This record gives sequence, structure tokens and C-alpha cells, in this order.
Amino acid sequence: MHVLAFIQFAQPQWLWLLLLLLPFTALLYIEWRRRKRIQQQLGNSQLIAPLLATPSATRWWAKHMAILLAFVNAVLALAQPGRWVAEHGAKKQGIDVVWAIDVSRSMLSADVTPNRLLQAKQLLQNTLPQLTKHRVGLVVFAGEALLQMPLTADVAAAQLFVNSLSPQMVNLQGTQLSSALRVADNALNVQEKNYKAIVLVTDGETHDDNLTSTIQQLKEHGTVVFCYGIGTETGSTIIDAATNAPIVDANGQPVVSKLNEIALRQIAESTGGAYQMLTNPEADARSLVDALQQIPQKWLNGSVGNRFEHQYQIFVLLSIVCLLLAWWLQW
Repeated sequence: MHVLAFIQFAQPQWLWLLLLLLPFTALLYIEWRRRKRIQQQLGNSQLIAPLLATPSATRWWAKHMAILLAFVNAVLALAQPGRWVAEHGAKKQGIDVVWAIDVSRSMLSADVTPNRLLQAKQLLQNTLPQLTKHRVGLVVFAGEALLQMPLTADVAAAQLFVNSLSPQMVNLQGTQLSSALRVADNALNVQEKNYKAIVLVTDGETHDDNLTSTIQQLKEHGTVVFCYGIGTETGSTIIDAATNAPIVDANGQPVVSKLNEIALRQIAESTGGAYQMLTNPEADARSLVDALQQIPQKWLNGSVGNRFEHQYQIFVLLSIVCLLLAWWLQW
């Protein structure tokens, strides 16, 4: 068994809670300074300390550091850390499918119900349970693309990652379709001319000069791309999640995001795939599964599949130990 060389968090949004450490630490320092000032006002601190029913400085800091460490470990446990473990899969026929999901801020537009990103999630949630004999991977992209989940036969792990999809996963905003397609293509076996596909889910808005060369690369590798466009031709304003107000351009006008079907049709038709406007995630999931079934399949016996191995238990244990230590230190 071979362990892949990176660790990921299944629910990384919980890690934002670690920012609370800054105000917590500042408050602790302020409280310590206050306690020290009061003792100095009472007289010689070395003479007074034994008379006060308060812990020593070392014990006081140790107690509160234990509480902070308990908090850190609890947050890490909530983020569900783990690693991808490569293992030999059971003998079965299937293909490799990498999903490339647009998580740019334009995907929060509400010109479809409930919004574009949630509709994309619904497509994945309806499709993944029907892909148990295949291997699936996940790429997220906006202005850049990231391999969020390598190919795995563990569909349950893939569904877990779908729940955490959000614009916060990619720092650079925009929509770079060529970057998403290249990262997804590289996650597949580029030496094979078949047995693989990419499912691209996006609103299609892109200003990408490398798209033509990327399409040519996909054709050379035999990678079929199924494109799902989300949005409407009239479009919708993009809401800033932080302020809940429309995002404006340099002229102060609200930015309107519209579905761009031209680029998506070009990608699908050039690679032998198909384009579909996503309107009914449940029905579209069934048609996608049927389309993937038409791709020649290979024996996955002896090939490497990836399983997500959860490691949150150690952080739960450490959090409990730190809390017990803090309780003991208060006496």
C-alpha cells in the first residue's frame, strides 16, 4: 500500500475559526497585565503572592495555553483532516472521470434556483452515487485551478468533498477554463487514448487566450469533455458574500454575469463530448451517466484507486487531554 504525498481537509471552511486565536491571545495578555498591575499595587509581589489564592504565573499561563490548544485541536477535528491512501481496487470495468467545478464568485449568481453553485452541487450529488464502478476525481477552479481530489474509487469520500465547495477554495478569482481543463487532463492517464472523461460545470464566462491550444491537447490525449452550462442569457448580478451587496465594476456599475455557451459548445464538440444547459440536476444526472456508459471501459483490476483515510480522531483525543490538563492546572 502506498501513501500519497499530501494531506487534505474534507471540511476546510472550519479552519477559519483559528483566526479567533488572535483576539483570544490578546485578551489573555490584557488580563495578565491587569492581574500583575493589581498585585503590584498591593505591595511587594513576592511577599504577597503566597497570601493570594491565585495560581503562579507559570501555572496560570499553562492553564490557558492548554485551553487554546484544546480549541485548536477541536477546530482541526471539525475540518476532518486525512490523507489519500492508494490501494488496489476490486476487479471491475469502468472509466476515469474528473469533475472540473467552477467555484468563482459568479457561480453565486441567483439567475437559477437556488444559485449556480448549489445547482452544480446538486448535479454531482445526483450523479456520484451512480458512478460506483468508476473512479472519480475533482478539480475546483476560478482564476486558477486546483486538484481537490485525485482519482478515487471511494464515491463516499467524493461526496464529502462536494459539500465543501465554495468560492473561498480558490484565492484568485475569474474563470480560466483552459487552466481547469489542463489540471483535470493531467489528473487522468495522458498515455491512454480512451477510458476517460472530464465533466466541466461552469457558467462559461472566460477571457482565455489559451483555450484553443488546450482543446487541441485534449484531442491529442483522447479526453472527452462533457460541458454543463449554468446560468441564463440575461444573467444576474454577482453578490459579494462578505457585504451581501452587488459587486460593481470600475465605473460603479453592478457586474452582470451571463451564461457563455459558445466556449462550452466548442470544447464539447471538439473533444467528442456533449454540451447541455443544466436545468434539472436529477434528469441531467441520468443522461450524464448514460453518456459516460457509452465510453469504452477498461478493467480496473490491479490499478490504483485512492481512499480518503480520516485522521480527525487523534485531534479529538488531544483536545480532551488539553481540557483535562487545564482543569487540573486550576487547582
